[in-house]
Amino acid sequence: VKKTTTKNTFLIKISIRRHVVAWVNKAEWDQVLDHLYSKDPALQRFALQRVSAWRGRYAHNTPVAVDCTADLVRGQVLDRSGQLSGDDLVLLYGAALVRFVNLITESYHIFGTLNSSYTDCSIPKLML
Repeated sequence: VKKTTTKNTFLIKISIRRHVVAWVNKAEWDQVLDHLYSKDPALQRFALQRVSAWRGRYAHNTPVAVDCTADLVRGQVLDRSGQLSGDDLVLLYGAALVRFVNLITESYHIFGTLNSSYTDCSIPKLML
């Protein structure tokens, strides 16, 4: 905070650091989070639409955890709806799980091999 004076008037300049995000406000963020984890497929579809809007609004800079969660939920919604065949579901779930596992082991990749990263995180070798 900087104080400046101009003819007996005090002005306070406050440095505000802004961080640009894709969601409108915290309420939208909380609503989408709640809907993604909901058991209601309609609410999950709504949340997936919002995440897609965020991706469009903020290009490829949406948080990776949000993308991974949305991919897993999308797989569940499509699985329940019967819109995809078995092979398509396997590919969808597989890609979502690989992305998720890579996210949670990301911090371990710096100082070791991929195999040791999975071991350090207690991920079964089946997932490799």
